[in-house]
Amino acid sequence: MIVAALDLATKTGVAVGPCGGQPELWTLDLKSKHEAKFHASRLMEIQGLTQRLIVEMDVTKIFIEKPFVAGHNNFETTLLTIGLTANVISWAERKGVPFDLIPAQTVARYFIGSGKMKRSAKKAAILAECQERGWAPQDDNQADAAALWDLACTRLCGAHAAATVPLFHQQSKDHETRSAQPESAK
Repeated sequence: MIVAALDLATKTGVAVGPCGGQPELWTLDLKSKHEAKFHASRLMEIQGLTQRLIVEMDVTKIFIEKPFVAGHNNFETTLLTIGLTANVISWAERKGVPFDLIPAQTVARYFIGSGKMKRSAKKAAILAECQERGWAPQDDNQADAAALWDLACTRLCGAHAAATVPLFHQQSKDHETRSAQPESAK
């Protein structure tokens, strides 16, 4: 089962991969090249991405981070996120690919143990957790998508991503943990 996770925004984070495997991460920059804040070209780009995920990458389910945080969006942001979300959903439905919308707090609670942090602290913690898992997100958009992807894989297949930490690095961490324990705990 190949899963796609999208953190939809002007810079859309994308994570795609099989359950139990590794995510491929990238960012789709939807910044307008014009002064106006909202253009149909952004919607066409997200349609192109969705079509590529379904047709070329054989994605079998799409997960989307719910885009709204009450009280933090202006009209242009709201219009953009609704438009992006609606386009992904419509393309998925047209192609018969199921989708799910997951709140950002649910993703953070699953991935870093807390959904109630300041935005910058949460972004930093998610990025750090991705790096700890051996993934190399280039920005917080990719990290958010990777966290959502891991949650999606766990829900669908009961499988976290395959570890990329080198064997000896993991053994040395385990050894350090055992060495730090009192003799009675060993």
